[in-house]
Amino acid sequence: MLFAELNRRDQKKKEEMERMKQHQQKEKVEERNAILAIQKELKKRKEDEEKSMLTQEQQMLKEEWERQNYALKQKELLNAEKQKVVHQTIHE
Repeated sequence: MLFAELNRRDQKKKEEMERMKQHQQKEKVEERNAILAIQKELKKRKEDEEKSMLTQEQQMLKEEWERQNYALKQKELLNAEKQKVVHQTIHE
């Protein structure tokens, strides 16, 4: 009878230790998942920022290219007008 009681208490103690161990493991998994979620969010924010910066840079380059192209066309028109004036002056 004494051995049966000691065995029962030992079994209860083992079960309690196992529950505590499982609880601690669950907490560790939850902590790890929380950290991974934060890292994932930070990575997404960084990727979004880089994408936004790339889009902004592309837009700026496009605008600069359009300005340069417009300036070149204006210069060509001005040269054409000058040649026209020179050509008219020669024929007069």
